[in-house]
Amino acid sequence: MRQLELFVAKNKGSPASRGGVKIEEITCRSALQRPPWDEYTLNPYRGCLHACVYGYCRMMQRFEDDPPPWGTYCHARTNMPNVLAREVKRYPPKQVMVGSVCDAWQWPEKYFGITRECLLILLKGGFPLRCLTKSDLIRRDFDVLSQYRNMVTLGVSLSTPPPLSLLWEPRASPPEERLKILAEAAQYGIPVYLSLSPLLPGLGDDVDSLSALFARIRRLPLQGLWVDLVHARSGVWRACYPLLAKRFPKLLPLWRKIFFDRGEAQRYAGKLRVRILEAAVRSGLRCRIDLKGYEVARRCGR
Repeated sequence: MRQLELFVAKNKGSPASRGGVKIEEITCRSALQRPPWDEYTLNPYRGCLHACVYGYCRMMQRFEDDPPPWGTYCHARTNMPNVLAREVKRYPPKQVMVGSVCDAWQWPEKYFGITRECLLILLKGGFPLRCLTKSDLIRRDFDVLSQYRNMVTLGVSLSTPPPLSLLWEPRASPPEERLKILAEAAQYGIPVYLSLSPLLPGLGDDVDSLSALFARIRRLPLQGLWVDLVHARSGVWRACYPLLAKRFPKLLPLWRKIFFDRGEAQRYAGKLRVRILEAAVRSGLRCRIDLKGYEVARRCGR
């Protein structure tokens, strides 16, 4: 435990650890979760130190007793590799989503190495991986991911351009760095995708902003582009409201409609779909696009 305390103290000056954070070691009974959709999920950590204001993963706090504020704690499931090693012998191989309710490469992973161990266990066991992160620590694992490139897709998540990203996701790697990760991973031969999750209403979701982003990524060999809407889940509105009221009060009516009126949310999604198609055609982006679970049925720019 002394080593962990020294590691946290050493990282106190880094952007990833500004403000008080609490890191604890815990154990788990299972590693692979089996959600309703056709893949497993793996989350080596509980909590996420990126502290994304819009983070829907905060809904997991409902299973905790009196949890600290979201973004201030990380619980490392240190026995997960041992549990996983037993499970891969019993479960049929199918795709595993690495980091569905946490970032598996958030900065404590640099100390614990749980995610890296799990990657090796899964890949050697024949389980394909879908990885998603906002952390540049994933570069550490390019050697493993490239060795098993036929079983891996690697994605990064963006929501807003800088400097807005500092407000909404203060401890994540900068958006520019995340785009560099995709380019570098592609050079290693690792299949890559981009997740706009979520696109924040009124903050970079217009055609001009989307066109500028798509123009920057159009030369990447993307397997696909996933676009997600802001999640109206437990605690998200309560977390977003103070920032909206202080910095973006004119957007409050739009956000309120999207969160609390299903019809308005569907109309917004329809308008966003049109903007995304227009921006893709304008920028010459050529890849599969998926918006909130339904595919945009065309090849952009063709």
